[in-house]
Order: sequence, then structure tokens, then C-alpha cells
Amino acid sequence: VEFRVIANAATRTTALINGEVDFISNIPVMDVNRLKNDPNVQVITNPSLSCNYMGFDQLNEHGSAGTDDPNPLLNVKVRQAIAYAVDKDAMLLGVNDNIGTKIDSVVLKDALGYTDKIATYEYNLEKAKALLAEAGYPDGFTCDIHTPSALYAKYAQVLQESLRQIGVTANIKQEELSAYKASTIGGKFDIAINGCSFTFMDVYESCGDVIYGPKIGETNSTFYNDPDVNAWFAEALETGDQEKLASLYEKVLIKISEDLPIIPFIWRVRNITCAKDLNIPYVDPYAFHYLRDWSWNS
Repeated sequence: VEFRVIANAATRTTALINGEVDFISNIPVMDVNRLKNDPNVQVITNPSLSCNYMGFDQLNEHGSAGTDDPNPLLNVKVRQAIAYAVDKDAMLLGVNDNIGTKIDSVVLKDALGYTDKIATYEYNLEKAKALLAEAGYPDGFTCDIHTPSALYAKYAQVLQESLRQIGVTANIKQEELSAYKASTIGGKFDIAINGCSFTFMDVYESCGDVIYGPKIGETNSTFYNDPDVNAWFAEALETGDQEKLASLYEKVLIKISEDLPIIPFIWRVRNITCAKDLNIPYVDPYAFHYLRDWSWNS
């Protein structure tokens, strides 16, 4: 097996189509459907262990704008209004070319502790406007959306348009990753859009880093510090009882769906795109490629 490093995504794809390489992994989502129609290649996909989400600053009393006005995002009704304004269909179709799955939870249905008892927020701009009015912001407010890459900035553009329709002015700030981390971990943001990847399907693995109180100052960029969630996570980290663990995780999922320190919106997929006669049984969700299991079709 010969591995080649081809830095440019378009060049990698061209090399595959021209038969210069036999497989490439994780092509951009906007290329998946196009390449599925190419008779000489095949695209193999599988749900990943990663999702996209937006988080809210729960630290600053006055938000990142530096004014004396209260931070609207500390009001749960404002966060709920934004949840109703998130157009997940537009994000999935417009940014991901319909590759992936819309989600309301930070884990999938087969995960320990998954529950359908969580609060959900269907796309509804009228409900969003009503909640803003109840929160004391009938005319909206101004905020910023931080992103660490051009891809996440596209999600931010969809959110920006939805927020505009409920009277909220959002300014997008795309930053290099180091600057983005400085902004978010430093609490110098209002809304942040990012993704997370984890090693196995587990509630703490999927969101603990960004909502567990003891992680503030390290990875908890939302500064969410709920005593109940902290206690449930602490207990979960010490128990080996699967039934108890499922109960604790269910409580966490319900609580954060109501408090909304984060809003998950898309579950991502992994893909391998390869020559038509290369047999690849499955795509590992964490992007480990077990070449010993691959073979050529005769």
C-alpha cells in the first residue's frame, strides 16, 4: 500500500477520477452526490462519531459587545427563541448537500442514556419572535457568531439569515483556530459554531468537554455550570453500573435540552470514495481505515 499526501481536496478528487489513486477519504460533502453518479467510483458512507453544534456564552453579564446592556443570551427564553429559529433543513441541504442527519440530541438513538423525553424545537419563526418578546427583546438585539473555519461560517450564514427574520442582527467572525479558541475559552463571544468528535457513543464524551463545570478554563467554552448536571456527570464518571449510567445520562440530556447551553444540529458522516472494483466492507465511524479487510473484486 502506498500512501500519498495530496493537500488540495480538488486535486485529490481529480486523482481518483483519473485512476491515479485508488481511494481517498472524507471528500467534501458537496462532492459526495456528484461522485456517487460517476460510474468509475463508489462512495461508501457511515455515521461518524461527530456532530455540529452551536454554543452560547454563559459567562459575560453584558455579552461580547462591551456595552452596559445585559447579555440577552443569559436569558433561557432567548436561547429557546434561537433554537426555534435554527433552520436545520437549510443547513443540511444548503451547506451539506443533504449529507448527514438533523439532530436534536448530542447522541444517536442507540447510545446509552438516549431519551425521547428531551425538549425539541421545530423550526418556527413565529414562536421564536414570541419568545423574544417574552424575554424583553421584541425588537431583537445585536450579537456575534464565531466560527473556526469557512465551513462553519456557512452554517453561521444560514443562522444569520434566520436570526435576521426574528429581528436579531448577527455579525459573523471567522477566525483561525487558535484565535477562535482564545475567543471562546476566554468568553469573548456570544454564539460559537463548531463540531466535536469523540471516541465512542457516550453522553459525557459527546458534550462533557463544553458543558461540564469543572472543565471551565480548559475546554468548557459555554461556561455552563449547572450543579445538577455537574453532579450527574461526576457520578457517571465513577459508576460501572450501566442501568444507573443510562439514568444519569438521561437526566443530563433532558436538562441541557431545556437550558440550551448548546444546540446540536447535524450529525456528520464519514466517507471513503474509491475505485469501483475495490471492496471496502464499511467505513469506521472514527476514520480508522482497516486496510487488512479490504480486497479487490475479481
